Amino acid sequence: CCAACACSQEIGCSPWTTHFRADFDDLTLQAIDVVSLTPGGSADVTWQPDPSEVFQGAGALYFGAVGPYNYDNGGVARAQATLPEVTLPAALLSELVLHAWLDVETGAGWDELRVLVNNGDKTVLVWAKPANAPQQEWFRVQVDLTAFAGQTVTVTMEFDSVDPTINDTRGVFVDWVELRSVQTAKGCADDADCDDKVACSKDWCGEDGLCAYELLAACCATN
Repeated sequence: CCAACACSQEIGCSPWTTHFRADFDDLTLQAIDVVSLTPGGSADVTWQPDPSEVFQGAGALYFGAVGPYNYDNGGVARAQATLPEVTLPAALLSELVLHAWLDVETGAGWDELRVLVNNGDKTVLVWAKPANAPQQEWFRVQVDLTAFAGQTVTVTMEFDSVDPTINDTRGVFVDWVELRSVQTAKGCADDADCDDKVACSKDWCGEDGLCAYELLAACCATN
Protein backbone atom coordinates (compact mmCIF):
# COMPACT_ATOMS: atom_id res chain seq x y z
CA CYS A 1 0.00 0.00 0.00
CA CYS A 2 1.43 3.37 -0.97
CA ALA A 3 2.06 5.92 1.79
CA ALA A 4 -0.60 8.30 0.40
CA CYS A 5 -3.30 5.65 0.28
CA ALA A 6 -6.18 5.31 2.71
CA CYS A 7 -6.52 1.76 4.03
CA SER A 8 -9.52 0.09 5.62
CA GLN A 9 -10.78 -3.40 6.27
CA GLU A 10 -13.73 -2.87 3.91
CA ILE A 11 -11.95 -1.50 0.84
CA GLY A 12 -8.32 -2.41 1.43
CA CYS A 13 -5.78 0.14 0.15
CA SER A 14 -7.13 2.94 -2.02
CA PRO A 15 -5.82 6.31 -3.26
CA TRP A 16 -9.22 7.81 -2.39
CA THR A 17 -10.23 9.73 0.71
CA THR A 18 -13.87 9.03 1.53
CA HIS A 19 -15.98 11.97 2.71
CA PHE A 20 -19.21 9.98 3.03
CA ARG A 21 -20.20 6.38 2.46
CA ALA A 22 -23.52 4.57 2.93
CA ASP A 23 -24.03 0.83 2.52
CA PHE A 24 -27.46 0.60 4.27
CA ASP A 25 -26.51 -2.77 5.75
CA ASP A 26 -27.98 -1.78 9.13
CA LEU A 27 -31.27 -0.90 7.36
CA THR A 28 -31.12 2.76 8.39
CA LEU A 29 -30.76 5.89 6.25
CA GLN A 30 -27.21 6.39 7.59
CA ALA A 31 -27.44 10.22 7.87
CA ILE A 32 -29.18 10.63 4.51
CA ASP A 33 -32.10 13.08 4.65
CA VAL A 34 -35.25 12.01 2.79
CA VAL A 35 -37.91 14.47 1.62
CA SER A 36 -41.07 13.44 -0.23
CA LEU A 37 -42.08 15.82 -3.02
CA THR A 38 -45.26 13.95 -3.93
CA PRO A 39 -48.32 16.21 -4.16
CA GLY A 40 -50.79 13.90 -2.44
CA GLY A 41 -50.80 10.15 -2.91
CA SER A 42 -49.42 7.57 -0.51
CA ALA A 43 -46.66 8.64 1.89
CA ASP A 44 -45.36 5.05 1.80
CA VAL A 45 -43.85 5.67 -1.64
CA THR A 46 -40.48 7.22 -0.81
CA TRP A 47 -36.79 6.44 -0.24
CA GLN A 48 -36.33 3.89 2.54
CA PRO A 49 -33.86 1.14 3.53
CA ASP A 50 -34.82 -2.35 2.40
CA PRO A 51 -33.07 -5.75 2.20
CA SER A 52 -34.93 -7.28 -0.74
CA GLU A 53 -32.46 -6.28 -3.49
CA VAL A 54 -28.84 -5.49 -2.64
CA PHE A 55 -25.66 -4.84 -4.56
CA GLN A 56 -23.53 -5.88 -1.62
CA GLY A 57 -24.22 -6.67 2.03
CA ALA A 58 -27.59 -6.79 3.78
CA GLY A 59 -29.47 -3.69 2.64
CA ALA A 60 -29.97 -0.99 0.04
CA LEU A 61 -31.91 2.26 -0.35
CA TYR A 62 -35.21 1.65 -2.08
CA PHE A 63 -37.60 4.05 -3.80
CA GLY A 64 -41.14 2.68 -3.71
CA ALA A 65 -43.62 1.16 -1.29
CA VAL A 66 -42.40 -1.81 0.74
CA GLY A 67 -44.97 -4.61 0.58
CA PRO A 68 -46.45 -4.17 -2.89
CA TYR A 69 -42.97 -3.17 -4.12
CA ASN A 70 -44.06 -0.57 -6.64
CA TYR A 71 -44.27 3.22 -6.73
CA ASP A 72 -47.92 3.55 -7.77
CA ASN A 73 -49.29 6.11 -5.34
CA GLY A 74 -52.17 7.27 -7.51
CA GLY A 75 -50.23 10.32 -8.70
CA VAL A 76 -46.73 11.52 -9.49
CA ALA A 77 -44.18 9.77 -7.24
CA ARG A 78 -41.19 11.94 -6.38
CA ALA A 79 -38.74 12.10 -3.47
CA GLN A 80 -35.19 13.20 -2.72
CA ALA A 81 -32.45 11.55 -0.67
CA THR A 82 -29.73 14.06 0.27
CA LEU A 83 -26.26 13.19 1.57
CA PRO A 84 -24.75 15.19 4.45
CA GLU A 85 -23.06 18.47 3.53
CA VAL A 86 -19.41 18.07 2.53
CA THR A 87 -16.62 20.50 1.66
CA LEU A 88 -14.72 19.08 -1.29
CA PRO A 89 -10.93 19.62 -1.26
CA ALA A 90 -9.67 22.43 -3.48
CA ALA A 91 -7.82 21.52 -6.68
CA LEU A 92 -8.38 17.76 -6.25
CA LEU A 93 -10.39 15.28 -8.29
CA SER A 94 -13.66 14.36 -6.54
CA GLU A 95 -16.45 12.02 -7.55
CA LEU A 96 -19.66 10.32 -6.49
CA VAL A 97 -19.94 6.58 -7.00
CA LEU A 98 -23.14 4.60 -6.50
CA HIS A 99 -24.75 1.40 -7.74
CA ALA A 100 -28.30 1.39 -9.07
CA TRP A 101 -30.95 -1.23 -9.89
CA LEU A 102 -33.95 -0.13 -11.95
CA ASP A 103 -37.33 -1.61 -12.74
CA VAL A 104 -38.99 1.47 -14.22
CA GLU A 105 -40.13 2.83 -17.57
CA THR A 106 -37.25 2.88 -20.04
CA GLY A 107 -36.20 5.93 -22.00
CA ALA A 108 -35.42 9.48 -20.92
CA GLY A 109 -38.11 11.95 -19.90
CA TRP A 110 -40.06 9.82 -17.44
CA ASP A 111 -39.29 7.71 -14.37
CA GLU A 112 -36.19 9.83 -13.97
CA LEU A 113 -33.39 9.03 -11.54
CA ARG A 114 -31.19 12.11 -11.15
CA VAL A 115 -28.18 13.29 -9.16
CA LEU A 116 -28.19 16.98 -8.20
CA VAL A 117 -25.48 19.05 -6.52
CA ASN A 118 -26.23 22.22 -4.55
CA ASN A 119 -23.34 24.55 -3.70
CA GLY A 120 -25.41 27.13 -1.82
CA ASP A 121 -25.71 29.26 -4.94
CA LYS A 122 -27.39 26.97 -7.42
CA THR A 123 -28.58 23.40 -7.91
CA VAL A 124 -26.85 21.64 -10.79
CA LEU A 125 -27.96 18.46 -12.55
CA VAL A 126 -24.81 16.30 -12.79
CA TRP A 127 -26.28 12.94 -13.87
CA ALA A 128 -29.60 11.56 -15.12
CA LYS A 129 -30.82 8.07 -15.98
CA PRO A 130 -29.86 7.45 -19.61
CA ALA A 131 -32.45 6.22 -22.09
CA ASN A 132 -30.63 2.88 -22.38
CA ALA A 133 -30.04 2.33 -18.65
CA PRO A 134 -29.91 -1.37 -17.69
CA GLN A 135 -33.09 -2.82 -16.19
CA GLN A 136 -33.34 -5.37 -13.36
CA GLU A 137 -29.58 -5.59 -12.93
CA TRP A 138 -27.04 -3.60 -10.95
CA PHE A 139 -24.92 -1.02 -12.75
CA ARG A 140 -22.29 1.44 -11.56
CA VAL A 141 -22.76 5.21 -11.74
CA GLN A 142 -19.64 7.37 -11.51
CA VAL A 143 -20.11 11.16 -11.46
CA ASP A 144 -17.16 13.56 -11.76
CA LEU A 145 -17.58 16.37 -9.21
CA THR A 146 -14.22 18.09 -9.76
CA ALA A 147 -16.04 21.22 -11.00
CA PHE A 148 -17.12 21.73 -7.35
CA ALA A 149 -13.61 21.43 -5.86
CA GLY A 150 -13.13 23.73 -2.86
CA GLN A 151 -16.89 24.23 -2.44
CA THR A 152 -19.29 23.13 0.28
CA VAL A 153 -21.96 21.00 -1.39
CA THR A 154 -24.86 18.68 -0.79
CA VAL A 155 -25.49 15.80 -3.20
CA THR A 156 -29.07 14.66 -3.79
CA MET A 157 -30.43 11.52 -5.42
CA GLU A 158 -33.92 12.18 -6.78
CA PHE A 159 -36.51 9.91 -8.36
CA ASP A 160 -39.43 11.46 -10.26
CA SER A 161 -42.03 9.34 -12.05
CA VAL A 162 -43.04 12.51 -13.99
CA ASP A 163 -46.54 11.13 -14.59
CA PRO A 164 -48.98 8.87 -12.70
CA THR A 165 -49.04 6.05 -15.26
CA ILE A 166 -47.16 2.72 -15.48
CA ASN A 167 -45.84 3.02 -11.93
CA ASP A 168 -46.65 -0.56 -10.94
CA THR A 169 -43.18 -2.00 -11.52
CA ARG A 170 -40.71 -2.52 -8.70
CA GLY A 171 -38.95 0.85 -8.67
CA VAL A 172 -35.34 1.82 -7.83
CA PHE A 173 -32.65 0.46 -5.51
CA VAL A 174 -29.41 2.33 -4.78
CA ASP A 175 -26.52 0.80 -2.84
CA TRP A 176 -22.90 1.46 -1.83
CA VAL A 177 -22.96 5.25 -2.20
CA GLU A 178 -19.58 6.95 -1.81
CA LEU A 179 -18.48 10.60 -2.07
CA ARG A 180 -14.70 10.72 -2.31
CA SER A 181 -11.59 12.60 -3.49
CA VAL A 182 -8.23 11.47 -4.77
CA GLN A 183 -5.12 13.09 -3.30
CA THR A 184 -3.90 14.50 -6.62
CA ALA A 185 -5.15 17.13 -9.05
CA LYS A 186 -6.87 16.10 -12.26
CA GLY A 187 -4.20 16.14 -14.97
CA CYS A 188 -4.80 16.52 -18.70
CA ALA A 189 -3.19 16.65 -22.12
CA ASP A 190 -6.08 18.43 -23.86
CA ASP A 191 -9.57 19.77 -23.14
CA ALA A 192 -11.21 16.41 -23.84
CA ASP A 193 -9.46 14.93 -20.79
CA CYS A 194 -11.35 17.38 -18.58
CA ASP A 195 -14.88 16.68 -19.84
CA ASP A 196 -16.90 15.91 -16.69
CA LYS A 197 -20.16 15.20 -18.62
CA VAL A 198 -21.84 17.97 -16.59
CA ALA A 199 -23.68 20.31 -18.96
CA CYS A 200 -23.58 23.17 -16.43
CA SER A 201 -19.78 23.31 -16.24
CA LYS A 202 -17.22 24.77 -18.61
CA ASP A 203 -14.05 22.68 -18.54
CA TRP A 204 -10.65 23.03 -20.15
CA CYS A 205 -7.03 21.92 -19.84
CA GLY A 206 -4.86 24.67 -18.37
CA GLU A 207 -1.33 25.57 -19.37
CA ASP A 208 -0.11 23.81 -16.21
CA GLY A 209 -1.49 20.49 -17.47
CA LEU A 210 -4.31 20.49 -14.90
CA CYS A 211 -8.05 20.58 -15.54
CA ALA A 212 -9.90 23.82 -14.81
CA TYR A 213 -13.64 24.28 -14.34
CA GLU A 214 -16.20 27.04 -14.19
CA LEU A 215 -19.88 26.60 -13.29
CA LEU A 216 -22.09 28.46 -15.75
CA ALA A 217 -24.11 31.23 -14.11
CA ALA A 218 -27.25 30.80 -16.26
CA CYS A 219 -27.56 27.02 -15.89
CA CYS A 220 -30.64 25.29 -14.43
CA ALA A 221 -31.25 21.83 -12.97
CA THR A 222 -34.70 21.17 -14.47
CA ASN A 223 -37.00 22.63 -17.12
